[in-house]
Amino acid sequence: MTISFMASGANAAFRVRVALVLKNLPFEEIDVDILSGRQFDPAYTEVNKEHVVPTLVHDGHRILQSLAILEYLDEIEPEPRLI
Repeated sequence: MTISFMASGANAAFRVRVALVLKNLPFEEIDVDILSGRQFDPAYTEVNKEHVVPTLVHDGHRILQSLAILEYLDEIEPEPRLI
């Protein structure tokens, strides 16, 4: 299972990072420097047309917003429960 996690230093991204670690899920973290406007780069726009972080990509799914990501992580890995 490969999880790509696009993040920045924002609190919402930190929340997802902690969840991935708590669930012991392997993931690749890709830094998106929102202070430099990297969320508007064409490569990131292909992944997330809303230009927000965090974004999680897994098995063809693209999940935006930290709460939705936490719910998704609970679905694919029930323990420990996050929500």
